[in-house]
Amino acid sequence: MVKALAVTASQIIREIQTLPLDEQAKVVRFARSLEPKPQLSGDELTALAKRMTEATDAEEALALREQIVRGFYGGEPHAWNPPPESSAGVAAPFARPRARTQCVG
Repeated sequence: MVKALAVTASQIIREIQTLPLDEQAKVVRFARSLEPKPQLSGDELTALAKRMTEATDAEEALALREQIVRGFYGGEPHAWNPPPESSAGVAAPFARPRARTQCVG
């Protein structure tokens, strides 16, 4: 039989405070991901899109793309479906599936 341990939020916070800074940053990112995210305005989305197109770093562009998707859909869990990776190992921004055509003879 497995016993469930009762852990308080205070205990968890104390444990987090003992983690190295990079691990604390991961916890913070996770906690922020749980917050409800409102939809962004058109101006905010446009500004993010402009930054994304001007980004020279692929990771920065992908992070901006994620912000755009979350900002458009308001952080709905079903809104984000990561794109497939390109042959260079980088997610292809705004990749669209090719339309399939069928020859009927």
